Amino acid sequence: MKQYLIFLFLLLISLGVFGQSKLDSLLNLVDTTRIDTQIIDIYFQIAEQLHKTDNKQSIIYAEKGLKLSELLNDSSRIAHGNLKWGTALSNLSYYYLAMDKYIKCKEIAEAMQDSSRLGQVLNNIGNIYWFQKNYETALKFYNNALPYAKATNNQSVIIGLYLNMGLAYQYLSVQDSSEYYLNHALYMAKTNKDSVLMGLILVNKGETLLNSKEYGQLEKTLKEVQEYETILSFNVRVLLHNSFAQLYMAINQIQKAKENLEISEGLVNQSGSLFSLNAYLRVKFQYDTLTRNYPVAIETLNRILKIQESISNTEIANKIASFQAMYELQEKETEIRNLKSQNEIYTLRNRQNRLWLLVLVVVFISAATIIVIVFKSIKQKNRSIEVLNTMNQELKSHKEELTSLNEELAMNQEELYEKNQHLEKTISQLNTTQNHLFQIEKMASLGVLSRGVAHEIINPLNFINGGIALIEEAEKEDMALAQKLEIPLKMMNEGINRAVDIVRQLSAFVDQGNTRPQLANINQIIDGTLVFLNYRIDLETKLIKEYAPLPESYCFPDKIHSIVFQLLTNAIDAVKDSSGEKVIKVCTKLLKDTAGEVFEIKIYNTGEPIKPDVLPKIFDPFFTTKDANKGTGMGLTLVYNLVKEQQGDLLVQNLDQGVMFTVTLPRVEKI
Repeated sequence: MKQYLIFLFLLLISLGVFGQSKLDSLLNLVDTTRIDTQIIDIYFQIAEQLHKTDNKQSIIYAEKGLKLSELLNDSSRIAHGNLKWGTALSNLSYYYLAMDKYIKCKEIAEAMQDSSRLGQVLNNIGNIYWFQKNYETALKFYNNALPYAKATNNQSVIIGLYLNMGLAYQYLSVQDSSEYYLNHALYMAKTNKDSVLMGLILVNKGETLLNSKEYGQLEKTLKEVQEYETILSFNVRVLLHNSFAQLYMAINQIQKAKENLEISEGLVNQSGSLFSLNAYLRVKFQYDTLTRNYPVAIETLNRILKIQESISNTEIANKIASFQAMYELQEKETEIRNLKSQNEIYTLRNRQNRLWLLVLVVVFISAATIIVIVFKSIKQKNRSIEVLNTMNQELKSHKEELTSLNEELAMNQEELYEKNQHLEKTISQLNTTQNHLFQIEKMASLGVLSRGVAHEIINPLNFINGGIALIEEAEKEDMALAQKLEIPLKMMNEGINRAVDIVRQLSAFVDQGNTRPQLANINQIIDGTLVFLNYRIDLETKLIKEYAPLPESYCFPDKIHSIVFQLLTNAIDAVKDSSGEKVIKVCTKLLKDTAGEVFEIKIYNTGEPIKPDVLPKIFDPFFTTKDANKGTGMGLTLVYNLVKEQQGDLLVQNLDQGVMFTVTLPRVEKI
């Protein structure tokens, strides 16, 4: 009896234990009008779930999936359907039919070289021989299944195979092999932290320890199993406390044995299993005998005998009821058997005329039995159809509700998306406005600073200039002094001129935009600027001018001159440090955009590209990459402000060879 409990538990592990909610969700997915692999897989999953609750229904769904697989000529799923069908038949004790399905699955799996399915089907065939107590044959199939399970690295199947082999050797009384495989299975279960398998293995090891009277080790093993008791099935927990009771009876701790038997009795009542009750009563019979409570022991023995009779009757009833569900599945097989029976009857009639009455009675009884079976089968089928119709109605209701929720969710998502777009647009506008205000505030602060610096510097420069003038007058009277002071005076004049130039740039930065626009040609303004810079362009530098014919327009010539002057100065300085070809190119165009016509001025040089971390800072005041005595950091700031004052744009970009500044200014035809 204990063997049967262990087999059922191993079968549950191999199939996987899921909740009723998963079965309901699978049934909700069934669409009987479709024929595709998804529906086939759902049928097989339902069949697998029903293995532990209703194997007759499991056969129906396995058959449906198998028929669809045959229509699609899907060999893999045909093998899978035979495997599921065979498992359900095995659960109903139809071992010869189950073996037929397993053999079909095995042949297809071998043809496809499907290691995973070969491992499963060989293991299931071994289980049939194991349950029939043919342990030697079962071991052969377990050994054949093991390489396939290892090839697919299916740890649960490998552990189950080691456990099955250990139990088979245990019932063959080969203790060394049994101990080896059980220990190996236990080690792998601990490594994979599979508490259920660990508990089952340790309970079975406990039986070996009890038989060998290793009571100390047995108690330690059972207490280790007790750590996982809450996640074990009722059947295994009954076995656990039965083992505790047997241990304490063996070491004469009668009270503890009684306590464990009471726990076991409570678990039996919760499980409602005849097999668990039978296992409990067998241990209780030992207890009653040990305590010399013979009347109770006799009563317990009678209960055991009644349960065995009940189990036998239950098995017969189950087989008869299962045959009803098998009728449609075995229709062709039944017809063949009927024809064979009729042929045998005909032969017997010819050979044994004296027994014709008896044969007629047998035929009548067989026909009556078939009619009863057919009637019950039709009744069961109608009941199943009613249940399926109810489930379909519920499915439609849930589907409509889900559709409504999906539509509402879609509307909410669309509204949320529009709000997010509006919010992102608003944030972008705020960031743009904030940056613009920050630039305006920075320029305003810089204007105040520039006025102060210009005012404070110009007065000392006037004093110095006046002093130099007095010294120059004194030089005219003393030639020796003139020769002595010629170089210092020249240096002082250059310094004053440089300081005045800085003050003039600051003044232009502060006072830009105060002049009125004049009618002028931008190409001529650029040429006039180049006149002042030609002396700085050496012979190695190539100057290219690509002017488009531009009309005269109202503009600010001085400001454009300052813009071009500063950008060309920077270009000249950049190409001086270049090791390759030295080129400066000036281009002009008249373009049209949505706002009207604009002048475009491009100044390109083949100097070194601007570093990425420097680009955002080049228009900041006093920021320069030149040496301390070569730049003030105000040039590009002045250019930026002059362009913005004329409602233009200034763009700088690194090219493959060099840097390009692009200035765009709106054309004004009249004022």
